[in-house]
Amino acid sequence: MVFLVGLPRKSGGRVFQRDGFVVTLRGRAGDSLANYQSRSLEVLTQLKLEDEVNHDLLIGDYEDTYYNLTLKMMHSFQWASSSCVPQKPTFVFMDDDFAFNMDKLRQVIANRTESTRGQMAIGDVRRAYPTHRHGRAPEYEKWSFSKREVPWPVLAPHTSGSFYVFGYEIVEEIAAAMYFMAPLPLDDVWLGVIVTKLRITYELLPGLYQYFNPKLHHRKDALFAPFEVLFPIQHDRFGYV
Repeated sequence: MVFLVGLPRKSGGRVFQRDGFVVTLRGRAGDSLANYQSRSLEVLTQLKLEDEVNHDLLIGDYEDTYYNLTLKMMHSFQWASSSCVPQKPTFVFMDDDFAFNMDKLRQVIANRTESTRGQMAIGDVRRAYPTHRHGRAPEYEKWSFSKREVPWPVLAPHTSGSFYVFGYEIVEEIAAAMYFMAPLPLDDVWLGVIVTKLRITYELLPGLYQYFNPKLHHRKDALFAPFEVLFPIQHDRFGYV
């Protein structure tokens, strides 16, 4: 397991200039920026300690912000392609607030031949997703694009970015294609354009829970789910079963 991180933002907090528009990040993404902006020395010290003790960090020389996730994604794919692909692994890319069932995923991988494992792509795809524009709806401002960035009214098919699984051959193809695709400010949309260009098709497997509704879903069926669903020690009061 490897954690990919950048450096604390030096100034600006949760406010960003985006192609002539001002965007204020709310929620978790903005709160973390506001919280750590004045604590860069503390953060760097903790990162150094974590790396020395567990050797599980890939630290990029860029500010770790929501709108640098595309740069972070490219960093992760280039590292994975150059350092890991010779071992022919299966790659799980996942946000830190999600988790997966190890036994179920092992079974998914074990049921495939080596050649099909290399071409594996698993994810929950959003199709015909509308392109949000700046100033149209405050609740979608975080995910908005200018017409220069994305001129089309509908985005390319893409996963949510919370989790997806790729075989080693797919990772190698995507890593190479990234050099020929202009970056977009939202990493999952950018990856969707690349995957579409490469004609890669995702498999939608049972138990891919981007959101978990206890009335509709069962914890035992989850392959991927929000972290608190699969590790519910502090969360049973929410009724997950």
